[in-house]
Amino acid sequence: MSIKEYSPNGFALNIFRDRYAIHEEETFAQACERVSRTIADAEMGTKRDEYFVRFLDILQTNRFSPGGRIWRGAGRQRGQMLNCFVWTDDLDSREGWGDALRGVTIISGTGGGVGINFSRVRPRGTLIRGTGGEATGAVSLMRAINAVCNELREGGGRRSALMYCLKYDHPDLMEFLESKLDKKELNNANISVVIDDTFLKLLDAEEDVVFKWHGDEMRRVPAKDIWEKIVENALESGDPGILNIGLANTMNTISYRHDLVSTNPCGEIWMPPYDCCCLGAVNLHTHIIDGDIDWDMLEETVAMSVRFLDDVLDQNNYPMTIIKETCQKYRRIGLGVMGLHDMLLELDLKYSSQAAIDVVDKVMDFVKKQAYHASIILAVEKGSFHAFDVDQHIRTGFVKKCLPRRHHRLIKEHGLRNCALLTIAPTGTISIVAGCSSGIEPLFQPVYERRFNTHKDMHNNKARDKTMEIVVHPLLKKFLKAKRSTKHFQGAHDIQPNAHLAMQAICQKHIDNSISKTINLPKDYSVAQLSAEMRKYIGELKGITVYRDGSKGESPLVPLPLSEAKKHLDHMTEEAAVDDCPTGTCDTMKGEK
Repeated sequence: MSIKEYSPNGFALNIFRDRYAIHEEETFAQACERVSRTIADAEMGTKRDEYFVRFLDILQTNRFSPGGRIWRGAGRQRGQMLNCFVWTDDLDSREGWGDALRGVTIISGTGGGVGINFSRVRPRGTLIRGTGGEATGAVSLMRAINAVCNELREGGGRRSALMYCLKYDHPDLMEFLESKLDKKELNNANISVVIDDTFLKLLDAEEDVVFKWHGDEMRRVPAKDIWEKIVENALESGDPGILNIGLANTMNTISYRHDLVSTNPCGEIWMPPYDCCCLGAVNLHTHIIDGDIDWDMLEETVAMSVRFLDDVLDQNNYPMTIIKETCQKYRRIGLGVMGLHDMLLELDLKYSSQAAIDVVDKVMDFVKKQAYHASIILAVEKGSFHAFDVDQHIRTGFVKKCLPRRHHRLIKEHGLRNCALLTIAPTGTISIVAGCSSGIEPLFQPVYERRFNTHKDMHNNKARDKTMEIVVHPLLKKFLKAKRSTKHFQGAHDIQPNAHLAMQAICQKHIDNSISKTINLPKDYSVAQLSAEMRKYIGELKGITVYRDGSKGESPLVPLPLSEAKKHLDHMTEEAAVDDCPTGTCDTMKGEK
């Protein structure tokens, strides 16, 4: 089952060469062979050659793309192929602080991002027994880790990607929120506030959150004030996000609870300490054949993708022994999708329509069932993940509520290879290389004006040659040339926030991990509007991240109406350069997902 082999060109080819090629002359086809061979070597005997061929097929035909770290790390000496990790929350000691600084330094040095929950760090001003001094608080440790990452970057390393989160009832919460927006600190981190059902009940009842430490009350703040501060900051700068630990616990897939343990930097996977995310994405767009979804091909792609990512866990060079042991214990993978909006466009569906929601519901349900079936087959062949407990696993929220009874029976009989299998990552530059829309995001804009500098004087920052070009998405050009209707084309800012949230919510029903999705907001969106929409959907989502147009400064990308594409059809640049960044600012923290 094969389709035409794919080869990136233009901007996509430049990104591939810059980020993923092992040397300047390596072609995309050669990279596919390198990656496929490295991962297939995890198989035994003659299966190595069999799965080399099958992995190669899904890569060369652009049906599946591994995460950026896999593209870059496979086949390299000491290649580290995992995107992100979670550090322990056991931080409330000098040793804990030192271990965190050491761990972040080592992990960041291998190209991995790090998520940390600081909720167990004693708050600012509390007494330190033994020294008689006072604690400097959770935010001071955040600053220390951020400073280390600044030095790593100055030393020529890749930009560190961090997730800092703090529970809503930690006494340092308000300092945490102010540090990012008001003081412009923590520049290497996305930040999120961890909430639960108790907080939502306090919010709805207009009651106070009691800030406590070890049972001692330190102060009270109305839950409404905390919520409004979160919403105002998110509207102003995109930070903080919200992480719903209540839903994460309810829909957990293994027996430990996430009471304090964090997500990776983009928020798409909740993990216990020292766990990792092993990412890859099915390109839904390439599974549209003759105007319809090829379900047989999609089934094959999902099965091969699950096996591929499971093999990555055995082939990876881990940054620390404890991380390797944890990853082998749970064998967590994160298979996601990209090209979702491209798929909808090919099916003549508007992203914000109910018809699109219905199709996505069907597709994600199919991917979920096929992924779990593939993991069951792998358990028969290779054994279940080490921490697997059949009685506990069958009772977990996601398995019980989201998988059919047939899967329950098969898991009981045969086990499961991976503790969790599915996620929606941003996909970042891998979607650029694949020439498709990112994750479950809509296109940034079908046609836009890109403003850039063709020359910069290294000795004079003001000496620049400013220019612009009109960029059109390949599908729009295809539709226009074929004289097909383009009424269903939308950009991220053409879609109302509730439609963004509805798309995320329908996907979350079928995802055992979590979802990274940007909720785009108009420039004039109000705090009251955002508060109402977030409260409406937060019970269905494990996390929410928003971006208000213009909140991160002037964008180099200016959306244009479709009429501009028609006027300039013969002179437009065709590329999918920024479909991975719905903000139009290309956040490099999400760059290699």
